[in-house]
Amino acid sequence: MKQIFIAKVLVGNSVKLDANSSLIIPPKLPQSNQRYDSVEGFTKNTKVHIVYGNAKSYPAYLVTYKIEHQSAKLGSHAKTLKN
Repeated sequence: MKQIFIAKVLVGNSVKLDANSSLIIPPKLPQSNQRYDSVEGFTKNTKVHIVYGNAKSYPAYLVTYKIEHQSAKLGSHAKTLKN
C-alpha cells in the first residue's frame, strides 16, 4: 500500500524561477521590500510550487492506494481465456 497527501496550498503572488537549491526564502518583489509568497519552477521535468511557510498549506486528504502491475492483470485474464 502507498499513501499520498493531497494538500490545499495558497501560492499567493508567485514568481517563476530556474532551479536554485540555495534559495531559502522567496526573492523580493521588484522595487519593494516585500517578498513573493511562493516560487514556481520545474524539478526533474515536474512543475512545482514552493511555499515558504507551513501556514500556507493544509493536508486536506490522505489517499491510500495499491498499484497493480499490468503483467499480473494480463496473466489472470489469459488464464480466464484458456478455460
